Amino acid sequence: MTMRRTLALATVTGALGAGLVLGSVGSASARPDVPNISRGDTGVPVLCVQHGYNDWAKRTHHHTVGEDRIFGSGTYSAVRLFQEKSGLHVDGVVGKDTGNSLLDNLQGDGGWRSGCYEHLPSSHR
Repeated sequence: MTMRRTLALATVTGALGAGLVLGSVGSASARPDVPNISRGDTGVPVLCVQHGYNDWAKRTHHHTVGEDRIFGSGTYSAVRLFQEKSGLHVDGVVGKDTGNSLLDNLQGDGGWRSGCYEHLPSSHR
């Protein structure tokens, strides 16, 4: 694990410990009221988007994005590429379909998946 990934995981783990991410690993479920995530957004939801994208990008040999919690032009382009390659509607917005797919890409990745359930739009239960 790289230093950047270690620090990013520590950030999400710290958020879990601080109560910023609700739920537990065993009972994680999506919240129906999570808003779409799009250009200009910041914070843990964007970090979850960036990390889910990067997990996919590394497995599929695409470029990665910085995990800086800012949904800027790089993250926007990455989300559009992810949507295109995943057969999703390409609009650069993380709604429920894109959120579902990003969560699927976080399987087996420590506490990221359970931590991100509260922050990504999704229909997963």
